[in-house]
Amino acid sequence: MSYDDLIKTHTNIDSSISYSKDILSKLKHDLDSMFEVHKDVEFTIITTGSFGRHEASVESDMDLFIFCDKTSTKDFMLEKKKDIEECINKYIKKEAGDTGTFGADAVDVFDSILANIGGNQDTNQSLTRRMLFLLEGKAIYNELLFDSYRKTLINKYLNSSSDGKIDKYLLNDIIRYYRTITTDFQHKVDADGKSWGTRNIKLRFSRKLLYFAGIMTIAAASDQNLGTEDRVNYLSSLLEKSPLERVFNIANESSDEGFSETINEIFSEYEYFLLCLGNRGKRDILEDIKDKNERLNKPLYVDLSERSTKFTNSLYQLLNSIFPPEHQIHTALIF
Repeated sequence: MSYDDLIKTHTNIDSSISYSKDILSKLKHDLDSMFEVHKDVEFTIITTGSFGRHEASVESDMDLFIFCDKTSTKDFMLEKKKDIEECINKYIKKEAGDTGTFGADAVDVFDSILANIGGNQDTNQSLTRRMLFLLEGKAIYNELLFDSYRKTLINKYLNSSSDGKIDKYLLNDIIRYYRTITTDFQHKVDADGKSWGTRNIKLRFSRKLLYFAGIMTIAAASDQNLGTEDRVNYLSSLLEKSPLERVFNIANESSDEGFSETINEIFSEYEYFLLCLGNRGKRDILEDIKDKNERLNKPLYVDLSERSTKFTNSLYQLLNSIFPPEHQIHTALIF
């Protein structure tokens, strides 16, 4: 079964992909027109979050940031903030989060994300932008530059890799990002008064899937006998796909029909997750859960929590089925 055939059997995943692609196509057209007279200015506008993963609905906001070639371009883009926001607001009514990590004012010179990876100036915000750029980013302006930047960043990570070995530099940053957001979740609930329910469910599904798809990508690349340039291209080709499609394709490459049941279990649980987030009434129930102590009083949360356990078990089963116990990904995830 192809990926397209599979998603047709999952209505909410299918509709989310169609909705996401439709909005992104309109935005690309409008942004291309807006910056037609500025083609000599090098920058790319990137969306992440549900639109980047192709799983958005009318309940979704749009997370975005901008990478540019130099400081003068950054200054130019900051001047265009209002124009970009007006363009986004034509199609997206819900405002983006207020953490400062995203938004039309999140502009950075691309070279800055290549420096100090893992160093004492590598902030949570820098790590987040770097990882989301790689793991779920989609260009809504200047896709060619976006692709070039993605390969440059992958190449930066692969500089320390050895032929035939797993790319631990990149894997470690993916692990670090996931552990950071799980810790950051509690901080935002405790210190910032954020809603507990919706954030917790997102951690259990979309954040976990993003992490898992990253692990699968690194593991799959380690099995390819490729030189650095070809390895960069291989990783880039996997990362340009949404997390769900990436997981499906890596499983499909194994040519083992026995994985189809596990894949269907993963997609079925994720289908229900997207149904709940895309439904205003169900989403309100989750957002009304302000702290952990309220969760068991909400049948919807209990249901999603139980489903998330099945979802996690299916992901783990798939990883172990595709990559046998002796595969280096297993020890690399611990040591």
